[in-house]
Amino acid sequence: MLNTKLAIVKHLSEGHSIRAMADKFSISKGTVQAAKENRESILNEAERNHSLSKARIVKQCEVNVILWRWFATARARGYPISGPILQVKARQIASELGVEGGDFSASEGWLHKWKERNNIRSYKISRESGNVDLERAEQWKSTLKSLLLGYDLKNVFNMDEMGFFFRALPD
Repeated sequence: MLNTKLAIVKHLSEGHSIRAMADKFSISKGTVQAAKENRESILNEAERNHSLSKARIVKQCEVNVILWRWFATARARGYPISGPILQVKARQIASELGVEGGDFSASEGWLHKWKERNNIRSYKISRESGNVDLERAEQWKSTLKSLLLGYDLKNVFNMDEMGFFFRALPD
């Protein structure tokens, strides 16, 4: 409704008639006349609302940026970061920035959208590759080939890709 009143005030200041505004917005002439008489209060209210919403958006953007930097650093160090951890950290950052509770809530919906915006997917962090001795792995490959010589290929399985652990819990 405030946007409509602002548009009416703008058009009236450009010289449009009250009748033309009433027809354009499909409202009564009395409503347009009231907007004309309350021009200053409408402009003041719009400025207050704009300033508050802009300040809230800026602070929320700061929370998002700071949280992303923290997340990237923690993930680079190999720490597993879950959704609840992100929510707690976001609330902590928001309180440090002085964002009021009503202005920011690290809800499930916020978290989902934050992950989408930052292209974050949940996956298992494997630390195995950093601990592998590449020289021994190459030796094992040659040893494995000699061990498999007596078997048909149809009898050789990669247990990582087979369904032999159908009763095991997922990891």
